Amino acid sequence: MGQHNTPESVFECITESCLNAFTCDRASLMLYDATAKKLVVRAASGKGAAANMVGAEQAMGQGVAGWAAEQKKALILGRERELKENPDLKLNSPSLLAAMVVPIFLRDELVGVINVSTQSPEIQYFDDDLQALTVFAENAGACIRHAEQAEWMRKTIENLRRQLDKVSQNTAV
Repeated sequence: MGQHNTPESVFECITESCLNAFTCDRASLMLYDATAKKLVVRAASGKGAAANMVGAEQAMGQGVAGWAAEQKKALILGRERELKENPDLKLNSPSLLAAMVVPIFLRDELVGVINVSTQSPEIQYFDDDLQALTVFAENAGACIRHAEQAEWMRKTIENLRRQLDKVSQNTAV
């Protein structure tokens, strides 16, 4: 992830890495928009209409990802234990058989949510899987922030160059 230098390439790398590391059909990355208080899908990889998910939004507290982000809680879906332990959690997708949903935090700040899911009845996720995805999410959060800061730096440098060129042109006249 750290080798990519644009936010979009980092986002894609995160979802592709999830597909390679976990037995899943689809992986998505949602980033938190603090102004709108929404999670926005910024990258999705895998089977089905994963690419069509990009741009989809979910309000904080709504849906599984919004609930996980608001509660600051990683989840494994597809086992009854989760619903018993979290009775206020609402599942709306009957085709989803197993999933892991992990909020991404960096220095106690919500960055987003990683979702990994399958529609295969043979696949189950366990606590070890969730722990691995949680560690991955921590690293992903650092890479996301680094890529965003690098993008800001590139834009700032380009803006300063344009301003310097204007000043140089005006003094040459």
